[in-house]
Amino acid sequence: GLIKTMEVDSGQVISSIHLHSGWITDYFYWAEAKLFFSSSNDGTIIAWGTAGSAHEIFGLGLPIYAMGFSPRKNLLVLGMKNGVFLFALKYELSKDANSLFESDTPFVSEDNDDIVKCIRCNESRVYTGSYDRRLIIYDAYYYPGDIGLKI
Repeated sequence: GLIKTMEVDSGQVISSIHLHSGWITDYFYWAEAKLFFSSSNDGTIIAWGTAGSAHEIFGLGLPIYAMGFSPRKNLLVLGMKNGVFLFALKYELSKDANSLFESDTPFVSEDNDDIVKCIRCNESRVYTGSYDRRLIIYDAYYYPGDIGLKI
């Protein structure tokens, strides 16, 4: 997985970074935190800082096929085989915290029979589409110590 930064007007390549060992499957920009996220079928999520360096590399160990982000609740939704994983992200890191992820363990929903390839978030709703021809609409919730999705 190669990520290139290019000058908009000229198309000139400014930088090329190769940190994912598999195909890059999705990306998004979190404006409030000024971080760019990329996911790969190698099972990693990389949070990129404004200088183009890796802010954090989070290894999940399973292929990630899609990502969605709910800025209202700072929830990261990952499209996986047979369902979705849900993580809460920290907007600001404290001095003793070294990860953007509230927990290493996601909330897991296995409501699909195939790969979830499309995720969109709107307010507290999460919309997923998968190769099993299902469109599932979830209500996402997050309270300190409690995170989840309800159909």
